[in-house]
Amino acid sequence: MRNVVRIISAVGAAIFAALPVGAQTETAQIDKPIKTLAPLCNMVTGERNYRPTLADYTRGNKAVLLVFVANRCGVTWQYADKIAALQKRYVAPGKVAIIGVHSNFEETDAELMTELKKRKLNFPVLDDKPAQEMATYFGATVTPYFVVIDGKGVLRYKGAFDKMGGSVAESKRPQYLRPALDAILTGKPVAKKTVRALGCEIARREKTP
Repeated sequence: MRNVVRIISAVGAAIFAALPVGAQTETAQIDKPIKTLAPLCNMVTGERNYRPTLADYTRGNKAVLLVFVANRCGVTWQYADKIAALQKRYVAPGKVAIIGVHSNFEETDAELMTELKKRKLNFPVLDDKPAQEMATYFGATVTPYFVVIDGKGVLRYKGAFDKMGGSVAESKRPQYLRPALDAILTGKPVAKKTVRALGCEIARREKTP
């Protein structure tokens, strides 16, 4: 897949098409296979449309990292340099693939694409705004929010990048995401599997009765 920022347009509930009726209200469980194994959605590249599956990203890689981001969120951009450094360190064939997720329905894809390009964050992005099913399934309520899935499609980590705030020096700041990726890449168990994330609340659509 080309290493450019893309917005993946959701088509109906395709991401959960393989789930039984009512399964959209389920949430992903740590150390359990995730259920988003149907085609994710149509990926619009400007050249062709295709329907990727999770297997397109896990195939040949040891992990997939989902990054929930929002354009009108200062905390997201406070972490932009850290995300860029992580992308440089981990993203390579056979290692880690990164996919962005845009769930904030109050924003446009164009806004987010412009900012991501400006900050040289060049991973593909899923448009989760229409039904916000990925945010619900993975328990994302704020941005930024990180989800790690191993090469077998098992959820291994979700939550914060690191310990946010305080006067702790960066070199001494407790880390959560990087140790999870390092554990998976070296075949070890992830020690800290979930950490509450702090950030900007994802604007949710009102549910119709």
